[in-house]
Amino acid sequence: MTPPREAVSVVIPTMNTRAALHEAVASALAQRDVDVEVVVAMNGPGESPEFGDPRVRVVRSDPADRGNGARMAGIRAARHELIALLDDDDSWVPNKLRDQLDAVSERGLSDDNWLISCSIAEFDTVEGSTRIVPTEPVLGVLSISHYLLARPGLRSVSPQFASSTMLFPRALALREPWDTAVRLHQDWEWLVRLEAKRGTRMLCVPEPLVRRPVSHPDSLTTAPDWRSSLEWGTRHLTGHSARIRGDFFLTVPADRAGRAASARGLLACASEALRQGRPGYGAWAYFGVTVVRAARNRLRRPGAAS
Repeated sequence: MTPPREAVSVVIPTMNTRAALHEAVASALAQRDVDVEVVVAMNGPGESPEFGDPRVRVVRSDPADRGNGARMAGIRAARHELIALLDDDDSWVPNKLRDQLDAVSERGLSDDNWLISCSIAEFDTVEGSTRIVPTEPVLGVLSISHYLLARPGLRSVSPQFASSTMLFPRALALREPWDTAVRLHQDWEWLVRLEAKRGTRMLCVPEPLVRRPVSHPDSLTTAPDWRSSLEWGTRHLTGHSARIRGDFFLTVPADRAGRAASARGLLACASEALRQGRPGYGAWAYFGVTVVRAARNRLRRPGAAS
């Protein structure tokens, strides 16, 4: 007798404002050798999206709870014991879930205190180029917070993570829910909290199984909020090492300040990195590149806010 196939509930938070939503759903339904249901978690006041496949359900969440509220509404409504998250503007290759499930099986994980990620193929919608992140292949993660937030070398400064890569037991999120009060860096907050409170183990598949469109990092049409990112680091990283705090301030909020061409923001990030942490050379190198990019942005946009 053929054993039953593994089953995964795919949760897609959305406000139903992106044309790519149906493409995201289609990529989830196209997964090979896995039984899939898709829970589209609607988090806006508009009409619920419609789909012509019985494997797709739509649930609604309180708009005031934003993205984390939509995630939890979808997770609570899920019928399967494994959850995969997918952003409504991302998509998966057809073997994404199968490869991750095989990796979990190969490493003998039988409890419900783990999650697995993968690499990402980022498509630059302005330049038409594609890059793979993280820039170095990763199989296992000794420390989630160090993996996400520290920048130990020049080749480790690319974004390391996206929620669309995640597969984890439903029980894990029900025991340690996503915090609806968190408005920024929601994925990182949840993962750092899982490690601190439950010792959750994180695995990675090195192949790029997620496709993500990104705008050019020097885009002048965006106004990144570096202040909120700086505040997030101060609030959520207090109990972490000085290295992690310093590296975070010189990379994540500093990157936002650089894209906003904000000299004041860059100075504030460097000041907090020195006051609250001890950043490494990889973070300082990244910060130097960010300063150059900010100067270039300011020349292109003389009226940039400070």
